[in-house]
Amino acid sequence: MPSDPHDILQLQVDELAERIGRPVDLEDRDLRVLAYSVHDHEIDAVRSRSILARSGPREVDAWMRRHGIHAAEDPLRLPAAPELGMEPRVCVPVRDARGLLGFLWLADEPGRPVAAADIDATVEAAAATAQVLRRMRDAEDEERAAVDVLVHAALRGETGAAEALSRSGALLPTPATTVVAARASADVGGRLRRLLPSRHALDVTGDPGELLLLVTLPTGTDLDDLVRRVADVCGTPAGIGDPHPSLADLPSALAQARAALLVAGAVPGRGPVLRFGEAGTDGTLALLPTTALDDLARAPELRRLADQDADGALRATLLSWLDHGGDANAAAQDLSLHRATLYHRLKRIETLAQVRLDDGDVRLALHLALRAARLRSTPVASDG
Repeated sequence: MPSDPHDILQLQVDELAERIGRPVDLEDRDLRVLAYSVHDHEIDAVRSRSILARSGPREVDAWMRRHGIHAAEDPLRLPAAPELGMEPRVCVPVRDARGLLGFLWLADEPGRPVAAADIDATVEAAAATAQVLRRMRDAEDEERAAVDVLVHAALRGETGAAEALSRSGALLPTPATTVVAARASADVGGRLRRLLPSRHALDVTGDPGELLLLVTLPTGTDLDDLVRRVADVCGTPAGIGDPHPSLADLPSALAQARAALLVAGAVPGRGPVLRFGEAGTDGTLALLPTTALDDLARAPELRRLADQDADGALRATLLSWLDHGGDANAAAQDLSLHRATLYHRLKRIETLAQVRLDDGDVRLALHLALRAARLRSTPVASDG
């Protein structure tokens, strides 16, 4: 009997396939292929792609979930899905007393559907497979907990943490590393761990509701696609820090990711995924401490205007005009206003805020105040 758990799983799959006389696949609970038997007939497109890529296409994953395989306690017969290139098959959940561990799959062959005796034999084999998968899961959880401690420390710049994380071998040795920030509940962390490529790392021990993803960047990494998947799982925007060559720079990447996340969630049209390098002036502002942003947002000129601007229309007008560099035509078009209406509003803003908008320092102070207020979720309403 081999000692490596992966070899044991392969042996179990081969023995089951020989016993029932048909191909068998073993996947973990996230539908990643762990072992598969040889086959002597044409296989469907889904099985072929799963074996070659070690995981199935996302649309197949979604289809499987809709058919309840993750909740199943007993074997399930799944119908063919021609639109996905998938023939009928039987799913046998691999479970123990602590929960779902994976799936054994039996495919119908032409003129030879899976018989009840084959399913019974597979259920029997699943019990032994569950023992091996549980040992693997426990070992992975223990290793992951140790890595989490290092990641948490390195992200916060604790002395020696970056070096220890590098020595641990937990991350891919790549030219650059960055951080992704999102908002999510702690239970989402487990789903994301199973979604991510190996040797990336999560830290869900930051601020309440915060999820941080440390991403290694091998050449050719499709970071945007990965982060879009993160945002989809979290159901919130996500911010990406700049790539950094050294793990010692992770605190900077973390600050940038948090700033990009703040901008993505607060500024219309900037989400759901935003890189810090594309966040512009808002990103630079978002790097400021919360107290500094609050001080900017409470500029006396803006407070005087806000006291007389209940619906926020004047502040939205002023922000658009300033964003367009004082170009009245562009601002009027942005706000769907007649230019005369825009000029009338600007005059009212000068009167209510007690300012002169031809003063460059005043325009700068108001622009910073309005952008800071938007980042701090102080309403700056659109016209309407």
